[in-house]
Amino acid sequence: LNLIGVIVLFLIIPLRHVVFNRSGHWTAIIIIALALLAFITGLIYERKSVWCSGLCPVHPVEQLYGSGPAFSPPNTQCKECVKCSIPCPESTKNTTVLASKHRWSQTVIEYILVGAFPGYVWGWFHLPDYTGASGWNNLQYVYGIPLLSATISVCLYIILKQIVSRNRRKFLVNLFAAAAVSCYYWFRLPQLMGFDSGNTNGELINLSSSLPAWSPIVMNIFTTTFFIWWMTIRKKAKKSWTIRPAYAQP
Repeated sequence: LNLIGVIVLFLIIPLRHVVFNRSGHWTAIIIIALALLAFITGLIYERKSVWCSGLCPVHPVEQLYGSGPAFSPPNTQCKECVKCSIPCPESTKNTTVLASKHRWSQTVIEYILVGAFPGYVWGWFHLPDYTGASGWNNLQYVYGIPLLSATISVCLYIILKQIVSRNRRKFLVNLFAAAAVSCYYWFRLPQLMGFDSGNTNGELINLSSSLPAWSPIVMNIFTTTFFIWWMTIRKKAKKSWTIRPAYAQP
């Protein structure tokens, strides 16, 4: 299910340039469809085992860069633990995409999500938002450019994985995770604050007239430095995303 979630993530993201970034109707359709899938599977299977810990496309990304939380809040959703998913991504300390490394699917996820994701994010931001049918007519670019840069990224990851020692593999994973997150905010922050005049669709608030022109590069350097420190250099305590509740009594 984790592997399917990663594949769904890589299939949906390029479609933002085609329809989701500009069409409220299509966005509503995908949200409703995913919500129904989560609800129906939740009726059939135990607790969070299918959607939250499996099929959810956002979960693999959270697992990628959420391995070193600053603190563990109480679990507000699970009142008792029924071991619906093992290992539990919310209650297992320092969980990463390498947690189930003996499964072939987890190895595939490692190469796709860890190795390919930085290049995939970089390629995605080098595409425009299309309007009308033009997006469907340019699917070869919508998927091709992110996949090409993702291929280069995963090749670099494979080479580095062969070079570094086994006990440094987790550092390599964290480094590529930091690269993906840093790349995202490098392009996204200027869009959010109105400094990217070519992509006003991603604008949250226009501060381009209030802040100096060099503000984006300062923000980019700060966020990149922060994420590299937070995810690779900082000494991480053994913490989980949330505190595991008491096990259910048989």
